[in-house]
Amino acid sequence: MIELRFLGIAVLGFLIVLESTNAFASCEIKPASDLVIDVKSAGALGDGSTDDTKALQKALDGVSLRGGTVVLPVGTYLVDAKVGLRIKSNTVFKLSQGAIIKAMPNAVDTFSILRIYDASNVAIVGGQLKGERHEHQGSTGEWGMGLSLHGASDVVIKDMVSKDNWGDGFYVAGKSKNVQFCSVVADGNRRQGLSIVSGTGILVTDSVFSNTRGVPPQAGIDIEPNADGAVRDVQIMRSRFLSNAGSGIASYLSSKFKDGSISAISIKGNSFMGNGAEGVAIFNTLDAKVTGNSFEKSSKKAILVDGKSRSIVERQNSIRE
Repeated sequence: MIELRFLGIAVLGFLIVLESTNAFASCEIKPASDLVIDVKSAGALGDGSTDDTKALQKALDGVSLRGGTVVLPVGTYLVDAKVGLRIKSNTVFKLSQGAIIKAMPNAVDTFSILRIYDASNVAIVGGQLKGERHEHQGSTGEWGMGLSLHGASDVVIKDMVSKDNWGDGFYVAGKSKNVQFCSVVADGNRRQGLSIVSGTGILVTDSVFSNTRGVPPQAGIDIEPNADGAVRDVQIMRSRFLSNAGSGIASYLSSKFKDGSISAISIKGNSFMGNGAEGVAIFNTLDAKVTGNSFEKSSKKAILVDGKSRSIVERQNSIRE
C-alpha cells in the first residue's frame, strides 16, 4: 500500500466558465453572484460529534435561487449519507483546508455523501469527503459513494480528497456532460476511485487514484456503462494510479449490453505503479488513445486490449517491470 499525505490548496472565489460543449481547457471557476453563506450561520457546528446534515443543506439551499458560494470552515462535519447533501445549480461549495465532511456509519447498500443531480454550473473546491467503510454496519452492497453526479452538466471538482468510501470516491452517471476533475485524490475506497457509467466530455487531470481495494473491479478509474449507457469523449491526463488492487484504468463494456457504448477515450501522460491487474485494460471500446504514459510494476500487462476493441492507438509509452 502506498501512503499518501494530502496538502490542501487555498482557492479564491469562483463559478465555472465553459465556452463550448467540450470543457477540457480550463478547470476555471468564477463567482455566480456575490452572495456568500458560511455554514456556521446556518447552524453547522463541525465538531465531529453533531449531525450537521440539516444545517449544511440549509446553507446550500440558501444560494439556490440566485446562485452563490457556500463556505465550509475548518472542522469535521458529520452527515447522514443516507440522506446526503444535494447541491443545486449555480452553486460553489468551497471547503477550507482542513474541512472534512464525514459520513455517519450506516447499514444500507446505496448512499452518497454529496449529490449533484440534474444541476448545472456547480463547483466543489477543496476539503475532504471521508466515508465510513471501516465503520459500515452492513455487509452487502457496493454503492456507498463520496460524490455522485447524475444528469449534471458544467461541473468542476477541484482540489478535493474522497477517501474510505464503501463504494466509490466519485461516481458519474445519468448522461452527465462537461465534468472536470482537477487535482482530486481518491484514496482507500472499496470499489473504485472514480466510476464513469454515463457521460460526455469528462476530464480528469493532475489527480491521484490510489489504494482501491475491497470489492471488484477495484480500479483507479472504471469506465463501464450500464445496459444502455454511453460514455464518450473522456480525457485522462497527467494523473497517477498507485497500488490499486485492480487496474489503474479500465474501459469495459459488457458484451450483453448491446445498446451501450464507449468511444473517444484519451489516456495521456499518466503514471501507473504497483497496480494489482493491468495498468490500462480496454475491452469492447471504440477509438482509444494510450500515449505517453509510464508503467511500472504492474502485476499483469501494462496495457491490455481485447479483440472487440477497435481503433486503439498505443504510442510512446514507457514500461518497466
